[in-house]
Amino acid sequence: MTQPSPQLLIVGAGPVGLTCALVLTRMGIRVRIVDEQPSMTSYSKALVLWRGSLKALHPFVDSGRFEAGHPEVRGATLSSRTESIAHMSFEDEGRGVVPGLFIPQYDTESCLIEALREQGVEVERGSRLDSFSQSNGGVSARITTGNGNEDIEVAWLIGCDGGHSTIRKTLGLSFDGQSSEHRWLIADVDIDQEQDGHVLRIVQSSQGAVICFPISGARWRIIVDAGEVESGGVETPPAIEEIQRAIDDRSSLGWKIQAQHWLAHFHINERQVDSYVNGRVLLAGDAAHVHTPAGGQGMNTGIQDAVNLAWKLAMVIQEQAPESLMHTYHSERHPVGAYVIKASRLMIRAAMNTSPIAIGIGKVLAPIMTTLPMIRKRAMAFLTEDFVSYRDGPLADVRSVSSSHASGDAFPDCLIRMRDGDHRPAIDLLKDPGFTLVIIGDHEEPRDLLGDFSKAGTALHIRRVATGGDAEDNEGRLIDAFDLPDGGFVLVRPDSFIAVVSEDAERLVAWFSGITSGRSSRSI
Repeated sequence: MTQPSPQLLIVGAGPVGLTCALVLTRMGIRVRIVDEQPSMTSYSKALVLWRGSLKALHPFVDSGRFEAGHPEVRGATLSSRTESIAHMSFEDEGRGVVPGLFIPQYDTESCLIEALREQGVEVERGSRLDSFSQSNGGVSARITTGNGNEDIEVAWLIGCDGGHSTIRKTLGLSFDGQSSEHRWLIADVDIDQEQDGHVLRIVQSSQGAVICFPISGARWRIIVDAGEVESGGVETPPAIEEIQRAIDDRSSLGWKIQAQHWLAHFHINERQVDSYVNGRVLLAGDAAHVHTPAGGQGMNTGIQDAVNLAWKLAMVIQEQAPESLMHTYHSERHPVGAYVIKASRLMIRAAMNTSPIAIGIGKVLAPIMTTLPMIRKRAMAFLTEDFVSYRDGPLADVRSVSSSHASGDAFPDCLIRMRDGDHRPAIDLLKDPGFTLVIIGDHEEPRDLLGDFSKAGTALHIRRVATGGDAEDNEGRLIDAFDLPDGGFVLVRPDSFIAVVSEDAERLVAWFSGITSGRSSRSI
């Protein structure tokens, strides 16, 4: 039987492209995903999957798949050549989702590929986008495959093709920002001893920083500050001896490298496009923004781009919402990308400052900053990407209940008692693709809202938090988070962000009406 034509083409099968494909497929869209590389990456590359990404992905692929066999991130230590300076714990009592996982990119991709394959979608390896053009009705693209050239017509084109994006360049978009001549060495190595695989290590030195990420067992990622490169100078390939010398000279770790698995070097680029939405062509991940690797934010920001983009595009393709909804993708995600660039720049600049004064100040301030609750909370929020909120975005309902978790915020991360008696993360209420209506207390199901969703053909899952319901909130954690002492309604978007919090259903109906009609929630 002939397969139906795809409704869109995704170029790039890294974590961002795979996430796009998975979310769209699970929401009923036919996709085609191509990648010019003949196989998935064999390098560890991005090493941390933070809580923000785990929560966003959970309705589409259970976070347990990523957790299996991969240690959670429990903290970070800062030391000098001679002494321990500070330790910051990442563990928070009462949280439901781990702060992050140390997981090599190839394992992240494998989990996404497996989930995508279960939906009947395979990545087309060794296929390259050669050219494309767009009109009001769609995109015409030429692809080179193993069988030659192929011309296809799709409604939308998504560029997840990295920092050197062919799609971005074809569109003629500027990629404004700056590059640094500072050189960094990166190596995945086996060392001669077992270490705590839950803690990343930062060693401060007048010769430059050494940063160590656990991968598995005795395998670690070592990043070494190699200093400024003279303008016009010729860079020689890095040698493993440089990595060992940095460990010996700059730290008291005492590690001896037993084997090397990956050795490379890089310079920092900080750039962002002005528009993520360009007619029927959309950009996500490194195709839209690149920045320093400080804090491991790159892949995670891209994955959350993809989830935000995909649920909106699914509604547009299925004619459940007007095409203008796609502009909210840019409005919500562009500021996040800009903030990540700024914050990660500050982090890397601090690591690069090797002056005795800066190191001395760091020794004094770091123990204070890593233990003060407010500063620690802000640092944790950036790293885990808990900071992401769309309260100022066009889809935020400014008149819903004002609380610590309101319209535009991520769904609360706490433990609640599920129907089977187990205490699990509250995001388990959002286990299915689509919108979720969380009813807290004994309120009746809102018939008008259910009717509007049914009429639009949009999936809506009902979850009741009450005695005998899907979960029980005996400790009042959700009630407090939403400021709903007498119960109420929480409508949750497919990306696990809150659409509306209300004591009655009228605000929910108005918000959904705004989405389907193209009116801003702020004008409802």
